Amino acid sequence: MNIGWDDPIPDIYVKHWEAWLKDLPKLEGLKVKRCFKPPGFSEVASSELHHFSDASQHGYGAISYLRMIDAKEEVHCAFVMGKSRLAPLKSVTIPQLELSAAVLATKLDKTIRKEIDIPINDSFFWMDSTCVLSYILNEDKRFHTFVADCVSTIHDASSPSQWNYVDTKSNPADDASRGLEIEDLLKNKCWLDGQEFSWKTKDCWPKLEMDDVSKVKEDDPEVKKCKSLAVTTNPAAIYNMSEIFARFSSWYRLKRFVAWLLCYRSALRKALERHSLGEPVPKHTEIQPMTVKEMQEAERKIVKVVQQQSFPIEIATI
Repeated sequence: MNIGWDDPIPDIYVKHWEAWLKDLPKLEGLKVKRCFKPPGFSEVASSELHHFSDASQHGYGAISYLRMIDAKEEVHCAFVMGKSRLAPLKSVTIPQLELSAAVLATKLDKTIRKEIDIPINDSFFWMDSTCVLSYILNEDKRFHTFVADCVSTIHDASSPSQWNYVDTKSNPADDASRGLEIEDLLKNKCWLDGQEFSWKTKDCWPKLEMDDVSKVKEDDPEVKKCKSLAVTTNPAAIYNMSEIFARFSSWYRLKRFVAWLLCYRSALRKALERHSLGEPVPKHTEIQPMTVKEMQEAERKIVKVVQQQSFPIEIATI
């Protein structure tokens, strides 16, 4: 609202602030168990991290649970940590916010694996957006910069097979994205204990046909439209190259000039291929010394241009 530091706050926001302050002491009633393992839980046979993410127009968030199975095949889920962030002031679509929440979930996974001393067998990521799941599972479409960067970050930290669908009602991260009154938080067992299906075997987990989810629509606004470029031999371009050649009085310098152009073109093509596959493109590439092979290739290119200039009729006939 561009309100100055010493400017009075509008009454409507003052009321919200005072109500928040009034409710704050109620947080004394919130208790979180320090130990992940409950009393009487036998030796842990396997442990998993389950991350839930969600977003709304107000914000986005992620929450993580440690799911342990002991030698008696009993299951226990423990709250590990949760994070929520406000939506940016500039206009952002819900799918983009959902992607931001997914990236946040992968960061939680990295942090927890680094900080706790419990061996983790596997990680599972849950969200209620089939649109964003299709972005993550996509293998052929190219996206605009924001979505492409988020998907690349997600793929670097996780595998598409680790991502699953959960309905909104069963997603505890929904509270993080929309906000929760303190009284509701105290009554809400889901936030600290996780969803009911997390306490059951994998047969009881939510299932969705991933073949349907993985298809990104052609008219999706985040899909980058591919442009085709038809390349033809342009006589004018050949003569333009001849003018460039005429600027060099040294045959060796001309070959080095053309060789550097070819190296730059090769680097650009490799960067485009990595980008099309969703792989990260390095911002800085170390310059390598010119090789004899590259100089020979430059000489062949120069000769080819000169031949096209000198024998256009013969080449067209061939």
